[in-house]
Amino acid sequence: GAKTAMNAPQKPGITTTPEVISKEKGARNSAEQARERLERYVLFLLLQSSPADIFERLRSLLSHNITFTTPGITPLITYMQSYSGMFDLKKYAQGLPSDLQELLFEIHSNQEFVSSTQNDAQNTTQEFDLNSEWRSSVAKLKKMHIAVQKQQLIEEISVLDEKLELSPEEQEEHDRLLRALADLNIAE
Repeated sequence: GAKTAMNAPQKPGITTTPEVISKEKGARNSAEQARERLERYVLFLLLQSSPADIFERLRSLLSHNITFTTPGITPLITYMQSYSGMFDLKKYAQGLPSDLQELLFEIHSNQEFVSSTQNDAQNTTQEFDLNSEWRSSVAKLKKMHIAVQKQQLIEEISVLDEKLELSPEEQEEHDRLLRALADLNIAE
């Protein structure tokens, strides 16, 4: 049928009724929850690595410059970076403050994560492919991280775009933000 004015798409940001604001917050919360779950899952997968592979995977993860948003993940990773010798989960955990020990235990024994690795192995003739799952999960996390960075840059650019005139410093900042956005688009 023909489009009427009532069902024509509206420009984003025009409508700010409480329902729309609530939906936007809900979407943001579900995106944050999805990211937190993925961050925890990536750490879970890291902990499933063999002692010989764990530091190589850790270096690989850190090479993506991902900023972790889940409280406690960054200190766990930082402490893991400083761990010397062959990785031993029990010794690693013993060196952590109690709140990080709890988080580590919660992630390492997460039944949803544990059963997903076991179900994958049971539902196929192949065993759970940790390497493939690791690569896939880190790629998803990197994509989420880039999307958040892009959104932040777009918001900063929009603030400057709303001004009628930019000072030389603001114009320089605007140009820097646009270059950073372009770099992220290339990285994607």
